[in-house]
Amino acid sequence: MPFLILLIIFLLLIVVIGIVLSIVKTIRNMFRRTSSTSISTDPILKGLELVRLQEAYTPKSVSGMTRIYLPLIERDFPAFHYDDFRQKAENMLKSVFLAIDQSNPQLLLNASPELVKQVSLQIEQNRHQGICEHFSDVKVHQTEIARYIKKNGRCIVLLQSAVGYVHTCTQNGQKQQEDSSLPQQEKYNIELHYIQDVDASNSTYADDQAFGLTCPNCGAPMKQLGQKTCEYCGSGIVEINAYAWAFARYEKI
Repeated sequence: MPFLILLIIFLLLIVVIGIVLSIVKTIRNMFRRTSSTSISTDPILKGLELVRLQEAYTPKSVSGMTRIYLPLIERDFPAFHYDDFRQKAENMLKSVFLAIDQSNPQLLLNASPELVKQVSLQIEQNRHQGICEHFSDVKVHQTEIARYIKKNGRCIVLLQSAVGYVHTCTQNGQKQQEDSSLPQQEKYNIELHYIQDVDASNSTYADDQAFGLTCPNCGAPMKQLGQKTCEYCGSGIVEINAYAWAFARYEKI
């Protein structure tokens, strides 16, 4: 009888030991799987973070067609100073962000009435929707001529700028993005319009109403924008320099 009891106790110990060993093995396998997953996931997370940082600090490429279009512009307008207009365009674009940030269109630089109207409408739309936009660390990395357009008696030089800035946006006091500490890289188009006859344009630089360029003496059409003398009667063509070129609008691509 005692032998039978000892046998039963011995068998029970074996069962208990087996259960304990099984539990230990299961826990060990779970730990190994967890460790393995962490090791394999970390490089992926680091890779994604690296990509995000590269996107935040790498300027976007612009359509650099300056070498092609600038000679054509200078042929039509020998007094066209590209470096001056490029600097004015960049200063204008920076002033756009400042004007929106401060909700004050009077801060705009080198802006035509149409551009002032465009920014004023953006400010008013933000105010109506309870949106507050803030721009900081604004940097214009590069500006190039993207296109040169001549149609319907007007001339448009399309400039394209690569811009970086830290942009934060709230609506009714609520943040609209999770991480606003990293800069954004964007591209903007800026339209530079040529106006030779301000009275004919009625100060509407950016609309689609075409106006022809004609000789004020004989009425003959001008074959070339920026032409200084009439080919038919020899009269001089006087442009109003204060309004000859104007930044008419901007657009984020």
